Amino acid sequence: AKKKVTVHRSADEIASFLQTLEAESASYRQICAHFNPKAASQDVRREVEANPTKFSIIGDTVTLRDPLRKEALSCLIKELVRQPLQRQEIKADEACEAIWCAAAFAIKASPAEVVKVLLTVAKNTLKKKAKVPKGYYPVNMALVLTCIIDRIMVLEKQQGGHAMFEKAFSPHLHKILMSRWMMGTVHGSQFLANMILTWDSLGWFQEQHLLQCKKALMLLVAYAGKEGVADNPDKSLGHGWYKIVAREAEQLEGSEAICSDSQLKELQEMTAGEDKKATSEAEARRERAMHSLAQMGLGGEKKPEVTKQPADELFEPSEEPGTAELFGSPVKAAGNGPEAAPDDEEVALFGDPAEKETLAYEHADSEAATQPYESQASQQATQMYQDEPPSKRARLEENSQTAPGGST
Repeated sequence: AKKKVTVHRSADEIASFLQTLEAESASYRQICAHFNPKAASQDVRREVEANPTKFSIIGDTVTLRDPLRKEALSCLIKELVRQPLQRQEIKADEACEAIWCAAAFAIKASPAEVVKVLLTVAKNTLKKKAKVPKGYYPVNMALVLTCIIDRIMVLEKQQGGHAMFEKAFSPHLHKILMSRWMMGTVHGSQFLANMILTWDSLGWFQEQHLLQCKKALMLLVAYAGKEGVADNPDKSLGHGWYKIVAREAEQLEGSEAICSDSQLKELQEMTAGEDKKATSEAEARRERAMHSLAQMGLGGEKKPEVTKQPADELFEPSEEPGTAELFGSPVKAAGNGPEAAPDDEEVALFGDPAEKETLAYEHADSEAATQPYESQASQQATQMYQDEPPSKRARLEENSQTAPGGST
């Protein structure tokens, strides 16, 4: 039988695995199965029990105990109770520093614990604008929580690795942001709608969880385009809450719903430049491929361009052919109908019959010139008949009548 190979795992390796879990806890069997080759259960138990400050054991479950995470969570809570966040209505310019500091501490804490803190804050948020009692938060605290979540997501994407905060936030987005928000009470519904559209465009969080938030803002989201909901003048100028969640130049794509007019123009110029560069690169690759095919004799050379005739000219009737094109020479033979024009080969062999039998029309000045040309013998007989005296003409006519071919 094959002997099972096991490798000893250190406390840091076990802690790294627990950090990838939402609850940061797992059973001994799950910890052993995670490693490859599989870790020995006895070695894992011995390592966990030797580090009580890093791990806590409840039954068969090991939970990560990180002092730094606990301290980061305490700092997060302190940032959420600062003076700018305790006014009747929070102002974006005053809350910017508290929001960024809260996100910086939250990213170092446990995702599950951060979610619990934000749910508690959302539960204690007022529904109407009023003086804030101790332990409660102003009516527009949902805008602050939205900015904190967005900043945490940006930091997590920059760090890479497992999307722990995204998985932890997604099922609770509606409770954190929309459970106490009422449209029309204070200004900020447009900003919330644009943030939801931005997260959807970037592919953050699960679609079903974002849909719950969209339903609460359906009047604004229903007809929103790629550039989000109009929220002038803050959105067009990049002021107010939009300044807190503003993106860097390389992060503008997908965040059009929260971009200012200047950022949208910059994004369009970047996109146009990239499209032009991609087109030129594709054309260069095509030319190299065609050149290689031509060298190998595979028909890679460019074909001559053929000018296509418009469709309306394809069926346009041509000019009617002339009489000479159909029947040849317009000269009529004596006693017969029109004759077909002779072929070039016949003319080369036998000559043109029209030149032999007819007079040239271009030199004719009278109607006689258009008559058929008589032979030389016929002309001589006619001349002799006309030269005879009138007394002999009757005898000549009689002889011609009694001739073998004449009539009796």
